[in-house]
Amino acid sequence: MARDGYSRLLTVTGDFEQALEQQRILRELNPLIYHQPYLATIHNMARQHEQALKELQRQLTLERSSPRLYSHLASTYRWLDRPAEAIVPLLTSLRLEGIPAANIDDIRAAFERGHVAGVGRFILRHYETLQNGGLTVPAMSRAEAFVLAGEFEAAMQHIEHAFDTREPRLLVIVHSPDYDVLRDQPRFLTVLGQLGLPESQY
Repeated sequence: MARDGYSRLLTVTGDFEQALEQQRILRELNPLIYHQPYLATIHNMARQHEQALKELQRQLTLERSSPRLYSHLASTYRWLDRPAEAIVPLLTSLRLEGIPAANIDDIRAAFERGHVAGVGRFILRHYETLQNGGLTVPAMSRAEAFVLAGEFEAAMQHIEHAFDTREPRLLVIVHSPDYDVLRDQPRFLTVLGQLGLPESQY
């Protein structure tokens, strides 16, 4: 839908209120639309995490089989600094995606050992297995896992690689709370500047 795409563009430019308005109009035009995870994404990018939480909980009363909604819920709890509440929706999202039970148990154990950083390290080991098997893991996927693991230098290297190779998902760094830990780093600010957005938009 054109209005949804416009909403996403407004989010990248930091115009969160207008982005939310476009999503509200979409809902008014079609009241049957209830699966709108991007609404919560906009709230989270605007650091309105409580509103994002309420929106996700509302949507989950209507749609309980969406792994994407549970994944967003897990991230929202994490950004609210409530990591203990993030693990259940995270595991639920993985189960709904068809991840084998044994792997889900491994992720639960990784969380119990090292909380969010433990999950990040588990994801990195999984990516290494995929790459050893000949599969390519996008730089931004690895960057996100390194941020979770608390390995910020490695995360920065992959962000720079994503810029050099023009990975579309690089735009997530503009507003995602995951990258707040890097926002005072000169190398990170250099990449943001190279994206061509005015400083007022990030």
